[in-house]
Amino acid sequence: MVSPRYLAGDDGTLADHVTDTLTRNGWSSWTTAQQTLLLAAPGQLVSAEWVLPDQPMLLGDLPVAWRVSARSAPDRRRVSWNAYLTTGLPGEAVAGLALAADASADPTARWHAPGTVLDELLAAGWSPDVAYPDSTVWDPHLVACLTLRTLPEGIWDEDPTSHLPGWQAWAEPEARGPYLWCAAFSHSTPHDLVAAFASALTDPRPVTRQRPPDPASRSLTTVTTL
Repeated sequence: MVSPRYLAGDDGTLADHVTDTLTRNGWSSWTTAQQTLLLAAPGQLVSAEWVLPDQPMLLGDLPVAWRVSARSAPDRRRVSWNAYLTTGLPGEAVAGLALAADASADPTARWHAPGTVLDELLAAGWSPDVAYPDSTVWDPHLVACLTLRTLPEGIWDEDPTSHLPGWQAWAEPEARGPYLWCAAFSHSTPHDLVAAFASALTDPRPVTRQRPPDPASRSLTTVTTL
């Protein structure tokens, strides 16, 4: 078992981990014509799609593996927001976001301010960025970051207004090295749901990993259970 969770990687089981967690919580699943795996929450407002088989987009040179989305009503065809989550991201964080969205009375309502996200990470021991303390925080090792800024191309949102900021996160275990994982949330994603993602990502409980990522090994602590 290893800690911190946000550097533990996906153990090569990202698809199975998230799928198993969601189906245990009553989500239905089916394979699409594009050979992606689509899971729908019991309330039919939230979906999670394993998009890796369908020529996924890239974030930080990593392929997007999961896309979590929500709509305001089951009969609405278009989703309100999307979260794009790459390979390497701990499955616990992906599932945590999806389950939090499903538990919300309205997973499209923006009742909370951006500070909700920052407060979650500050409570977990992360620190404000020196230059952008109101929008960016770093982990204690200065290798993982979450920031509110202009999003890259390809992040789809129901609101077509361009250049609105959205949350982005990443882990880069070695300076100028490859990213371990990246995440991007379209600008209409409710801040409390991004905070739920951050909470799952920084949960202090160690996680089981058979193959921890090598670049992160210097920042990982191995925990022996009795």
